[in-house]
Amino acid sequence: MSEKNTQQIDIVKIEKVLLSTSKFVKEAEITLKEGKPFAVIYPDFDLLRKEDVINIEEEIKWYAVELYNIEAEQGNKITGYVIVTQPLSSRSAEESTKGDVESEPDDEIYRELKKYLGSVSTYPVFHSSHLELDLELDSLEYVMLFEFVEKSFGLHLDEKAFSKLMVMNDLYLWVKNHRKRSGTAEVNWRDVLKEKSKEKLVYSPWVMMIWKYALLPFFKLYLRLKVSGTENLPDSPFIIAPTHHSMLDGFVVLATLPSPVLKKSFFLAYEGEFGTPRLRPVAKYSQMLLIDVDKNIKASLQRTALPL
Repeated sequence: MSEKNTQQIDIVKIEKVLLSTSKFVKEAEITLKEGKPFAVIYPDFDLLRKEDVINIEEEIKWYAVELYNIEAEQGNKITGYVIVTQPLSSRSAEESTKGDVESEPDDEIYRELKKYLGSVSTYPVFHSSHLELDLELDSLEYVMLFEFVEKSFGLHLDEKAFSKLMVMNDLYLWVKNHRKRSGTAEVNWRDVLKEKSKEKLVYSPWVMMIWKYALLPFFKLYLRLKVSGTENLPDSPFIIAPTHHSMLDGFVVLATLPSPVLKKSFFLAYEGEFGTPRLRPVAKYSQMLLIDVDKNIKASLQRTALPL
């Protein structure tokens, strides 16, 4: 980027707009990396806990950075970001790490929790570690953590409770103060997915055919869609995982699947978008499986396993 274009980037303005884009962004600092805006974001953890948000990375990515980028001019778009757990005015990684080592609780419950978290994360576990932002646990690992806590300590941990316990020390104190038993249990996905579900799949093959023959001509005519490789689809159950470069990817897959495959296929959809009173009936009869990564992740995963 030329010096002239670099000077046109109003860092202060970007920070103000980013702060106003999402209520969950408490502080934002914009710097230039290779002449392009880079954001350091400190979320409003109190508000995140209040609204039971446990997938902070996704919330900040889609409803702060990406929403800002949609409206921003090309040279002012944020090309990278990092989410931090300390206020921008008081960050000190070395002091934080030193304090963690010196003040770790010395009891069996803490050691068992630390051992388990260390087995699923590649990062060192400290008492102040944020389970998502420091240890990089995701929704799948949350489910297994819930199972571990329940089987080891006799405690039911769900998303709403977990949203208040996403720092290692908070989780430890909650387990220590409420445990019904102590021990170490083995957890695995096979047991989770084998639990009986009351939900039933709703097949709507003719509705899917209507979608297919309505969308396919549009994609081919206006988007110049070309399809190849459908002969490689297996006869056994399988998963298609698009790159999600576009909000249209699910509809493109729907339109291009061979009819016999499409009639037996189900599509994941975000409940926040398709679970409204107006769209829920459409989702139900369009073979969509509604999921919410902030509420009842386990049930969402069991729901997605039904077609398989």
